[in-house]
Amino acid sequence: MLARAEHPILLQTGSEIVAGSTRMAAGTAQKIALTTLSTAIMVGLGRTYGPLMVHLSASNGKLDARRRTIVASVAMVPGADADRALHAAGGRVPEACLIALGLAADEARARVTRHTGPFRALLSEVAAAGRSCP
Repeated sequence: MLARAEHPILLQTGSEIVAGSTRMAAGTAQKIALTTLSTAIMVGLGRTYGPLMVHLSASNGKLDARRRTIVASVAMVPGADADRALHAAGGRVPEACLIALGLAADEARARVTRHTGPFRALLSEVAAAGRSCP
């Protein structure tokens, strides 16, 4: 099967801790591999800002709180300002960061829509336009 794959990945998991529990070792290895690949893809696409995943969807309370922390950290604003920016951005983190930096919601949305590169480059564009960015 590896010979036929375009990008073969072999996960050598070794023997199981509990005999007969192949799914435990294989499942853990598979999860680690997929997490590593998806993280590398997001970094490669420029969807991160340092160690922060700025393009994320909040599907639970933990991720909702993380969005707030990310906006507050990137824009260097208090949590209440991050909340207002997230509300104005419809919950979208990249737009909320730009709103927290002083852009109007429609301008932030347009910039994010037009921009195809890394988020850091978008922040640089905003800074070049006279907005303060970290």
